[in-house]
Amino acid sequence: MTTDDAPLSRKDLQYIAGGSEWQELDSVWDNFDTPGGMKPILHNLQTFVERRDGFLWTLERLLEHGHIRLLWWTDKSSVTGTPEEQVDIIRQAFPEDDEGMEDGRWFFYDESQVGVIWQWPGRNPIPFTE
Repeated sequence: MTTDDAPLSRKDLQYIAGGSEWQELDSVWDNFDTPGGMKPILHNLQTFVERRDGFLWTLERLLEHGHIRLLWWTDKSSVTGTPEEQVDIIRQAFPEDDEGMEDGRWFFYDESQVGVIWQWPGRNPIPFTE
């Protein structure tokens, strides 16, 4: 997705960053699990694939702006690589449909492979308003 067809506004991204902080990836997915979204985050993403891609696009922005880091479930070490490469790990493992998400519980299964951390020493995220 390019900036021109971004699924969310900067304000929406900032809301997600603030509202999901200290939580797991399922809290970010909550903004995409319903077609069209739910207040206060409304979007035009209807199909599972559109919503999945919007979710992954959002994760990439959160990584780029320093809001999150991804950790491997197995040993809690940091996932390395560019934000795009890190998100691709999730993309490759992601379920094919809503049923596979199991109401967001998929993020807690081994198949998910990664978790998220929102706080670490020296963390200084770039606000989405910039």
